[in-house]
Formats: sequence, C-alpha cells, structure tokens
Amino acid sequence: MGITNLGSKKKTGTTNTFIIMKKVILTMAFIFTVFQFAQAQELTFGVKGGVNFASLGGDVESDAKGKIGLHLGGLAEYMLSDEFGIQGELLYSALGGKYEESEEGVSFEGKTKLTYLSLPVMGKYYVTDEIALEAGPQFSFLLSAEEEFTAEFDGETESETEDIKEFTNSLDLGFGIGGSYNTEGGLFFGLRYVLGLSNIYKDTDDFSVQNNVLQVSAGYKFN
Repeated sequence: MGITNLGSKKKTGTTNTFIIMKKVILTMAFIFTVFQFAQAQELTFGVKGGVNFASLGGDVESDAKGKIGLHLGGLAEYMLSDEFGIQGELLYSALGGKYEESEEGVSFEGKTKLTYLSLPVMGKYYVTDEIALEAGPQFSFLLSAEEEFTAEFDGETESETEDIKEFTNSLDLGFGIGGSYNTEGGLFFGLRYVLGLSNIYKDTDDFSVQNNVLQVSAGYKFN
C-alpha cells in the first residue's frame, strides 16, 4: 500500500512538473512571439504625464469652477502607415471640479474629487514627422470619488470629506481631440481636450453631469 502510494505520488509529481514546464515554455514562446511582432511592426512604447485642467459640465452650479489635477501612465503607438497610427494609453487621472460661495461673512467651498484609470484610444495623423493630430474615444474606470466641503465663519474653519463612490458610475465615457509635437530623440509634448459623454452620477433622470478636461502632457517614446 505504501509502495503504491509512493509510486502514485512520484507519477503525480512527474505529471505536475511536466505541466509546469509546458506552461513555462508556452509562456516564453508567447512573450518571444509578441516581442518579435512588436519589432517587426511599427509598435512603440512610451511613458507620459502632465497636468489636468478639469471641470464639470452639464447641470452644475452657475459659479462652478475648474480643478487642477495630474495624469500619469504609459502608451503604445502602432503605425499603420507613414502618416496614420493608433495610440492606446493607460493613465491614472485626477478629475472633478469645485464651486465657491460667500455670503454675510460665511464662505463655503465644495470640491468633487474623482480619480480614474483611463484608457484613451487615439487615431493619429502625422501632418509632418514632428506634428501629429489625434482624436478618439476614452474609457475611464472609477477608482475613487469624494466630496470635500470647507466652511469658514466667525474666524473658524470646518472641513468634511464624504465618500460618494456608491453614487458615481464606475464607467465614464469621453471623446478626446488634440495634437502633439514629437522630437527625433523620443521626447514629445501633447495637448488634448476630452469632452465627457456620460453622466458621472447613478440613477439621476432629472440632471446630468459630465467630466471635461484639458490635458497638457510631456512624455518619452522608447524608439
């Protein structure tokens, strides 16, 4: 009985080892194939980051103001020809807006802070080797949503932060349009405006609010 169990364990161990080796070989082959494909095709990777000048549009307060945030992430550009390409990005992006009120010695400020993992897919047209125009959809997945309130009265300040993620849609859709200036060394500078297309809040038939953002970026492509 012991010998039978030992033999069974050895057989099982050998089988598991074979399966693991097979997976490792297949994974390495897949990575090698993707790498070869990337080299054979005009596929370029890079990183980018910059400033968001964000605002909320739609049914918002008349005195609503913009909010400054950051975006940071990576990109992959695939050239279909010498002039046309597709660029996909994966970005951490801070959006939102704010509004301020002041009346009879009381000042109030409210901030909507939204962070997303954004996936822009831009179609690109190179007017010259350096200048490119771009346009395409953006899909953003909500990471966090907060409402921050600050009130000042009688020389005192009170602040409160509320988590509003449960009231905010997890998917945000937008459309981006912009351009970039690209150097031979791989450094580039970009300007893009993303217009929000979907309501950021859940279950609201009586009002709709959208994310809008002007992005100023700089980055580097690993040629």
